[in-house]
Amino acid sequence: KEYEKNLEKEKRKLIGESLKYSIYPVLDDNGNIYKIKFISKFGNEPNRELNDGISTFLWASNEYFIFSKKGSGIYFYNLNNGKVQRIIEGSSIKEFNLKKYENGILEYDDEKCQLQF
Repeated sequence: KEYEKNLEKEKRKLIGESLKYSIYPVLDDNGNIYKIKFISKFGNEPNRELNDGISTFLWASNEYFIFSKKGSGIYFYNLNNGKVQRIIEGSSIKEFNLKKYENGILEYDDEKCQLQF
């Protein structure tokens, strides 16, 4: 919860939120996220943990979490089943900086793509 509270208001708005999960990113010494813990807010869902180097992230819904890895791609994490799926495969020159997800459209870097879950 501290991580979310310390984010700027605009950043919190961009990331969105889940009504089912709270997130707890774990940072390395350089301030990069190397793990995120997802804790069920009401105990109805399983707690989950995503162990991956994460550049940017945002919520697509209460159960779908989208994250990027610089130079690698964009992925979504299904909190219902704990599975990660690649959305966009990357190249080493791409940042994959997630900017916005709205009405099924994901904006990143200077590009857009439509997602269906």
